[in-house]
Amino acid sequence: MSELPDIVNRPAILIVENNQENSRVLTGLLNKNYNNFYYLAIVDNKKSAIDFFSKNSKAIHLIIASTALPGLDCFTAINEIKKVEGWQDEKRPAHVPIIIVCDDFKNHLEKLKDVSYDAGFEYPLLETKFLKEVERCLQRK
Repeated sequence: MSELPDIVNRPAILIVENNQENSRVLTGLLNKNYNNFYYLAIVDNKKSAIDFFSKNSKAIHLIIASTALPGLDCFTAINEIKKVEGWQDEKRPAHVPIIIVCDDFKNHLEKLKDVSYDAGFEYPLLETKFLKEVERCLQRK
């Protein structure tokens, strides 16, 4: 994954995905449909996700997280991101939408019951359905 800037000055989508092919699919879909309007921050582990969110909480409009992260699952990562100062900031709505993506969504339902998220999708993504949900989440911001 490439080096991320400390601070972004435009709306951002945080993608937490350690599979490079899945990252390419996500960034391709998002860039094609949003014409590079959003800064796409791609991280491949929990620590990077928390660090980026900590520095850019006001710019994050959406988090897309994979359930398969090295050393830790996305469920723990999401709960830790929600503890970061700025998750609930008076200058933006408290809710940052979260979309979960994985290879086998049904297999993760038990763990997901303890995580607040807005939508879940399995790979391979159904492009139209996924983008419709992304749009719905971004409109809530």
